[in-house]
Amino acid sequence: MQTPPQLLTPLGIIFLFVALSEIVLGISISQTQSWLQIVLAVFSCVFPSGVAIAFFYILYHRPENFYAPKDFAGDASYLQNMKEARAIRLQRYSEATVNLQHTVEEGIKAATMRPELRDPTKRDLVVAEEIERVNKEIRESFITIDCSFFEKDIGIITLPIAAYDTLNDLTDELFFVLQDHVRPFAYGYDWLLRHKEKNEIILSRRVIERVPVGIPAPDLRSLKELGILGGATLEAIPPAQKKVSGK
Repeated sequence: MQTPPQLLTPLGIIFLFVALSEIVLGISISQTQSWLQIVLAVFSCVFPSGVAIAFFYILYHRPENFYAPKDFAGDASYLQNMKEARAIRLQRYSEATVNLQHTVEEGIKAATMRPELRDPTKRDLVVAEEIERVNKEIRESFITIDCSFFEKDIGIITLPIAAYDTLNDLTDELFFVLQDHVRPFAYGYDWLLRHKEKNEIILSRRVIERVPVGIPAPDLRSLKELGILGGATLEAIPPAQKKVSGK
C-alpha cells in the first residue's frame, strides 16, 4: 500500500523559504565586493531575525495558522480547533476591555484625590467627567456583537475594531463563533449582521451579487466604508429578522 504524498505544512513552507533565501544570499555575498557585500551580509543577519519576530507574533495571536488540515483527524476536528482558538481570543478581548476600564477608573480616582480637590462636590464632578471621557475613548476602540440569538452561552462579545480591516475579516471571525448554527460561506443566507443603532442590515458582496452558498466571496470593503465605527453595536440575526435594507 502506497503512502499518500505529504503536503507541506505552513511551518515547512516557512523553513524552505528562509533556507532558500539564505542560500541565495550566501552565494550573492561571495560574488560581490565592497559596500554591496556589507549590505547583503547585514541583511542576511537581519532577515532571519525579522522572520523569527513575525513567527512568534503569529504563534501567540493565531497559533492555529501553523497547522495544515492534514494535522487534524478530519474537517470536523480542524473546524473545532479553529473555533476553540478563536473563542479563547474573543474571551481574552472581552476580559481585556473590562480590565482596562477598571484600571483607568481606579487610576483617575487616585489622581483626583489630590489635596487641592478637597471639595467633595467638585471632586466627584471631575471624577465623573474624566471617567466618562476615558470610557468613551475605550468604547470607540471596540465594537460589540450580540450573538445571543444563535449562541446564548457566548451572548455579547467585544472585539477591537483595529483587528479587522475588512468586512470579510469580521465575518470570518464570527463564523467560527456561530458555526454550529450556520453553514460556511453562507452570510446573507443563514445569518446577517444588523447595526443596532442605525437599524440597518450590513449587506456583503455575497448578498449584493447573489453568490451561492459555499462559494467564497470575499468582501474587502473596510468597516468604516460600511458605517461600522468604533463603539458600534451589531447583532447577528437570521435573515428572516431583517427589518430594513443595509448598504
